[in-house]
Amino acid sequence: EYMEKFSVSRLIGAPPGYVGYDEGGQLTEAVRRRPYSVVLFDEIEKAH
Repeated sequence: EYMEKFSVSRLIGAPPGYVGYDEGGQLTEAVRRRPYSVVLFDEIEKAH
């Protein structure tokens, strides 16, 4: 799902100056809601 370079912004949020910067990404918002969670990156070697 996150194999393309541009899809990382969905995960961690848009960089400053881009549309959607005020909103966090899927991962950052989930960790912000539950800061004592365990995050498992399965098949991380396929990511960019």
